[in-house]
Amino acid sequence: MLLYNEPVINRKKLCNITKIKEGTIKNIINCLLENNIIIETTGYSRNQIFTFQKYTDLFLK
Repeated sequence: MLLYNEPVINRKKLCNITKIKEGTIKNIINCLLENNIIIETTGYSRNQIFTFQKYTDLFLK
């Protein structure tokens, strides 16, 4: 549900919203990336921003 409310988000914001530790969030994000559920949109190794692309694409059609 969180990704529908915040389709573009970073790790720090995810940690603050969910109250989950950063190491756990990193593992969750890696799983979501591997399954093409989210994509990394900045191209940086730090301060990455992730997008729930399939959801945001619905609004571009």
